[in-house]
Parts: sequence; C-alpha cells; structure tokens
Amino acid sequence: MDQLSICQSIISTLHNTLKSADFMNKHRLKGRFIRKRKLSMFQTVLFLLFASRASLYQNLATIKEDLPLLSFPTISKQALSKARQGILPSLFETLFHLSSAIYYDKLLARKTWHGYHLFAIDGTRLTLPPTTKNLKVFGEKHYMKSRPDKKWCLALGSTLYDVLEDMIVHGSIHPSSFSERSAALLHLEHLESMDLQHDSIIIFDRGYYSQAMYRYFVSKGYYCLMRLSRATKIATRQTLNDTTIPLIGVSKKGDFPVPIRLIQVELESGETEYLATNLMDESITPAMFKTLYFKRWSIESKYNEIKNQLELEEFNGNTSVSIQQEFFISLMFSNLSAVVKSEADRRIRSRNKDTNKSQYQANRSFILGRIRKMLPKLLCGQSSFYTLVDLFNDAYRNRSQIQPNRKYERKKPKIYIRHFQNKKAII
Repeated sequence: MDQLSICQSIISTLHNTLKSADFMNKHRLKGRFIRKRKLSMFQTVLFLLFASRASLYQNLATIKEDLPLLSFPTISKQALSKARQGILPSLFETLFHLSSAIYYDKLLARKTWHGYHLFAIDGTRLTLPPTTKNLKVFGEKHYMKSRPDKKWCLALGSTLYDVLEDMIVHGSIHPSSFSERSAALLHLEHLESMDLQHDSIIIFDRGYYSQAMYRYFVSKGYYCLMRLSRATKIATRQTLNDTTIPLIGVSKKGDFPVPIRLIQVELESGETEYLATNLMDESITPAMFKTLYFKRWSIESKYNEIKNQLELEEFNGNTSVSIQQEFFISLMFSNLSAVVKSEADRRIRSRNKDTNKSQYQANRSFILGRIRKMLPKLLCGQSSFYTLVDLFNDAYRNRSQIQPNRKYERKKPKIYIRHFQNKKAII
C-alpha cells in the first residue's frame, strides 16, 4: 500500500474510532459528558486537535469560522477548560498508537540497514507550567542557589523511534525523577507486542547501559547498541578496536556468562568512545558500527520537531491532564506528517536520481502546519480525502535544499522558564 493510502487508512480509522460511543465512554471520567450539554465530548476532542498555540480565546473564536460543520457552541474559556479535564489522556494515547500500528500493518516493505531494522530510544526534558499540582505530580527542581524559593517543573518524555521509517512507535511521559531505563523497558515491551523486534537493533545513548538491560536483549533474542560512559568499568577493559569478552554478573545469584562485543570508536575531535552490542555479525565492522551509532541522531531531530516546530511546551492547559493530552497529540501529528514527508521525499529522489543537481527534501515545517489544519476538518467531515491528494502534491512542490556535512557544537542548555501562559501567540 502506498503512503497516501496508508495516510487515508490512518485518518479513516481515527474518524471511526472517535465516532464509537464505546470508545468515547471508555476514555471519559465517570459522570462526565452523560447529560446533554452545549459542548459534547466529540466537539471537545476536535477542539484539542484543532487548537493552535494561541490563547484559548483566539482558538474559541476561530474554530467556529474554520469548522462550521462541527457546530461548535459559544462557550467560555473556563467551560472549555473544565470540559477537557473530563477526557482521559488515554484517549489521545490510543489515537497516537493507532497511527503507528496502522502504518506498520499496511506497510508492504520496511526499510533496512544491512538487513536490520533500526530503532532508537531516548528521553527528553519537558518544561511544564510550575503550578502547585504539576509540581506535586511531576516533581520540582531547584537550579539557582541565590533563589532557593524558585522552582522549575520538569517532566521526562521518552520515545521509541524508528530511525529509517521516521515513525514514533511508542511514547510516554513521566515525572522528572522517573528512570529512563524503566521508560525504555516500557517501549521494548510495546515493540514486542507489535511483533516488530525481529532483526532489529535498538540504539541507545549514554546512561542506558547496565548488565540487566544488556541481558534483557540477550534473553529476548534481538539486538542493542549502547554507548558506554567512560566511567563504566567494562569500558576500561577495552584494549582492542573490536573484541568480545564474557560478561559475568556478580550482583545477582544465578547470572551466567554471556558474550558482549566492545567496539572502540575514534571521533574526529580525537576523543575515544566505546560501544557495547550483542550483535556478533562479523560483517558489521567497527567503522560500520560508528556509522550505525550516529544514525540515532535522528531521534534528537525528532525532539527538535516536537518541541520547536509543534511547540509542545507551549501548553494550552496548566493541569497534568492537559499536559498529557497535548503530549500524545503532538506525537500523533508528528507521525502523520512523517507519512506525508516519506512519499514526498520518494518522489523528489525519483526526479533527481539521474542528475547532478543539489539534493532536496520535503519541507517538514510546511507539512506539519498543513496536517494540523487539515486533520480536524477530515475528522468532522468538512473536507474529503481528495484534500490529502493536494497535501501530498504540495509537499512534493514545497521542498528545501539538503545541506550536507553540517556540524554544530552542541551546547548544554541553561535551565530557565521559556514558556509563559500570559504571553501566548496571536495566531
């Protein structure tokens, strides 16, 4: 099935799901949306999918103009805020999971790297509105010695990302103190439930390696590639460019020796890094492992997309429920845009493959903006699927030049409040 058909299938499934009374009842708080009110649960869900990062007043004024078929009522900002609290975040989590599940179900052939499917797992810090309840749910941080009363509210966002398909397979949001390894295990369990782990390599940055995590992959029968911290004891045993040693557990009874392959990587800066893997395929050389590890950088680009282009941290709501809702909405929009971009990039490559012209790709920002405007119209029946054809054609025409070998020094960001609820955009 081509990408256009897959996109149509995803949106059609989302539409049918939201029209299901059983589904809607499953994901509402008890006692909410049971009486006939001005604002229905379906209208509230569509509003949350429609809303931009402008103020709620702007969005309430705009939705009636842009979605007349939705018959959105005239209500106050407070009424809308109260209504959305009656919708469980699991509703949007389910919609997001549908976007990835349908994609893999309909995809005829998955992309591979030397016969392997590639996934990356990583976490990111999300800055939240520092309300009293958010500080209680997600935790607090103190970063200024001169201002011990100043509190920052942070959450841990974590994703399992398909590097080659540009698809977020699973995502979760947790308190800032939650373990990244525990979040990774949740992702791996979901990957296995989708039966996508076969011939797969999961790539991790520093901080994820542990004997228990490594043994998990050995016991499950698929592969990992983990960057080791220089302080890791096993890294100090690395004396060759590529060697295999027995990993013997000493902290738990009953551990048995398992082989672990250690690879030394020399960076252009002169630094040395160490990688650990259970992939014993000798055809994959140390130089290839270096290339493989750097493919995980695309998950960092994905977080840049979610946080800066979709502006996830510009939350429309202050509560923990609102934050979780908007987290999964952003992941769903990212997946839909990835389907469109994949097809547009294929058409661009097909056109330029026999020329010496500069290489181009579809403009991701353009696609994200268009899909955000288009999805609510499709879900409420205001637009037909013919508009998706126009979107795919526009994505092909709106392209940007690829700048090869770009490098930037990665600076550690300073912690400060970037997002203010009283300074919202006007569009």
